Amino acid sequence: MRKTIITFLTIASVACTSLNAQAAINYLPGVKQEMSSSSFWSSRQNDRSKILLDSKQISRLNKKIMKTPATNMFDLKNQPASLNGIELSNQLYESAKNEVSAFIDEKYDEYGNITGADYYEDMVNNCKNPDAVENQFIRYAITVNRTNLLAFPTEKAILDDPGDNDFDNLFLSSVTVNEPVVVRSVSADGKYYQVYTDFCPGWISAEDIAICDNRKEWLDAWDFPENRLLVVYGSRISTEDSRTNPDVARRRLSMGTRLELVTGQKRGSMITNRSTYNNYIVYLPVRNENGSYEKKAALISQHKKVKEGYLDLTKENIAKVAFGMLGDTYGWGGMLGSEDCSGYVRNVYRCFGFELARNTTWQSAMPVKKYDMTDYTTKKKEAILDNLPLGSILFFPGHEMLYLGKVDGRYYVIDSVSSIMKPGSDQVQRVRSVIINPLDLKRRNGELWIESMNAAIVLWNK
Repeated sequence: MRKTIITFLTIASVACTSLNAQAAINYLPGVKQEMSSSSFWSSRQNDRSKILLDSKQISRLNKKIMKTPATNMFDLKNQPASLNGIELSNQLYESAKNEVSAFIDEKYDEYGNITGADYYEDMVNNCKNPDAVENQFIRYAITVNRTNLLAFPTEKAILDDPGDNDFDNLFLSSVTVNEPVVVRSVSADGKYYQVYTDFCPGWISAEDIAICDNRKEWLDAWDFPENRLLVVYGSRISTEDSRTNPDVARRRLSMGTRLELVTGQKRGSMITNRSTYNNYIVYLPVRNENGSYEKKAALISQHKKVKEGYLDLTKENIAKVAFGMLGDTYGWGGMLGSEDCSGYVRNVYRCFGFELARNTTWQSAMPVKKYDMTDYTTKKKEAILDNLPLGSILFFPGHEMLYLGKVDGRYYVIDSVSSIMKPGSDQVQRVRSVIINPLDLKRRNGELWIESMNAAIVLWNK
């Protein structure tokens, strides 16, 4: 009898725990708990394990994307070795002056104060390079931290809402660890470099990049074959603490980070005061005191969400990677250590070897299969959605999302969302998370998402 009572109580406890676990997480109307699993969506695909494009095909597509003017990308390997530094400094100054004119008396600082012309004066002046010369050589550099491209060389905030410090117009994009950049100018205070990444220009903190001695050292840091590549496909991981070698300790590695694997190490060899058993050995970029580049070996546990080489491009893997950020915070321009809608999509596909354009407009211009639905009725849009594969990228002005599929007559996406119209009301609601939502959700302007949807692209269909 006592055994029966204990068994009954155990079952009841487990049942209550399960119910409480489900009830503890909020979902939008129409989103069920089981939809939070990537396998829920990939299992609905008949060809979920089929390789959609191989590495050579992805590489060829990357080159086409790079050469398409409307994607606004930069071929870093083929940038001119020198430029007119005085002319560039003047251009950056004039451009900044024009851009901030739209912010005067319209934006707020971090304390909620309206920003007048004087607020922007020093950040505009900081765009001038006091050491600029006519024949100025570019410098090659590597990012040593997960960092951000900024619109201006400043720490000041440029906010839309005086009570919303988590949405700052200063931020343009995140940049992962070990990314190549080309340094074109320096700020007046020397704290920022004006750089090109392959997907966006901007200002970047000098402390977050290391200057290479020459072009060869720069190429060796990031342009290595796939058989020496380790890809981070989880939302974010970090290296372990180390007093022995703090240079490579607690390094934050976000989705899409690509590192060089160290090969040829003997069994039992030591890295950062530890044996290498059950760990990947990688090189991490380090910034020396004088700002120069160096690479040092570090360990990443084999249980982390990393992979040797890129993931195979399958629908199953697309869902697995995309759901790795479910519930993470929204990060405008990559701020808060996270991603906005286009940054999220871009980093998901980086795990497969793609180099996508940065923002929604530029991505929709990529030379891939595109469905222009600008003037389509909702029924016609639904007919297209019925034939789109999981992983298609859907757009409406100012937003993009990854298509998941259709369940019980409703269409679903996963995306990094800033705000929506709160279901069942006419109030705008900040979401600021990566979520699953149906396309019959309302935007903050009151339109249904599916009504606003104007385009879709599929990266692997011609």
